[in-house]
Order: sequence, then structure tokens, then C-alpha cells
Amino acid sequence: HNGLRASGAAAVAVFLGRDMRLAELDMSDNAIGEDGFAAVGDALRSNSTLKKLFLDRNMGGEEGIVKFCAGLADNSTLEWLSLSENAAGPNGAQALGVSLARHASLSHLWLGENGIGDEGCERFGNEVRRNQSMRFLFLNSNQIASLGMKALIGMMGNCALRGLDMYKNKLDDSDADTLVGRILRWKH
Repeated sequence: HNGLRASGAAAVAVFLGRDMRLAELDMSDNAIGEDGFAAVGDALRSNSTLKKLFLDRNMGGEEGIVKFCAGLADNSTLEWLSLSENAAGPNGAQALGVSLARHASLSHLWLGENGIGDEGCERFGNEVRRNQSMRFLFLNSNQIASLGMKALIGMMGNCALRGLDMYKNKLDDSDADTLVGRILRWKH
């Protein structure tokens, strides 16, 4: 809640790019927008110390998340990433999936309230199924229904996922039965 906006995010990004041994950064609620997301993503390319990054409620939008993901793909140390309430949409979800397919350290991802829907869930699931580090995925309140849930089920067989938050989506009893059945067959 510091009112950083894009220019403040760019200044923080310079600091991140210098790899100053910072392990955790919470920039939530700062309205950094598309340009701020791009700056932080670029800084992640050269950062080798940051483990946890929180960018919730920053008006990233689909384009901001896509730009952020270009840098995320080149980072190998980030373990926790929270991007909730940034209007990532289907394109942002796909960009995250593409970058995380190569990412070897991210274990926790929060994407709640991003308007991902079935289309974004399918795009994300098709890409991230190759990721072997993600353990917990939080997709609450994303308007995900049967098609999106099926994409997640397809992803589960190949990735290392152990926790999935689907609270407040558009799943019915049949979807829940299918999901529970798949979870019971998971190979831990």
C-alpha cells in the first residue's frame, strides 16, 4: 500500500537486478500496472536470491502478466509467486504456463481472482504439465467450470502438484466427483 505505481516498481526492479540478497518481496496493492510488471519481470532474469514474490492487486492485466512472464522464464530461484487479482485472463494464464514449463524452482503459485476461466485454465494446464517443481496451485474465484477442471486433471498426471485450491469456481457435483476421483489416483 505504498503507491509505488510503475515508476516505483521500476526503481525496485533496478535493486532486484543487482541481486542484493533479498529473499522475499511483497509489492502487493501498489498499482504498478503493465509497465511495473514488465520491469519486475526483467529484473527476475538476473536475480538469483529472491525466493518469494507477492504482486497481488497491482492492475497487471493480461499484457502486464505476459511481459512479466518473459523474465520469469529465465529465473531459476523463485519458489513462491502470488499474482492474485491482476486480471491475468486466458492470455496471462497461458504465458504463465509457458514460463513455468521451464521453471525448475517454483513450488507455490497463487492466481486467485484473475478471470482465467476455462480457456485460460486449458492453456495453462497444457503448458505447465511439464513442470516438476510446482506443489501447490491456488486458482480460487476464476470462473473455472468443467472444461478447465478437465485440463487440470490432465495436468495432474505429469506434474508434481500436491495441493489445488478451486474454491469459488463454477464446478458442479459431477465435476467435484471427477476431481476427487483423480486426486485419489494421484501417485504421491
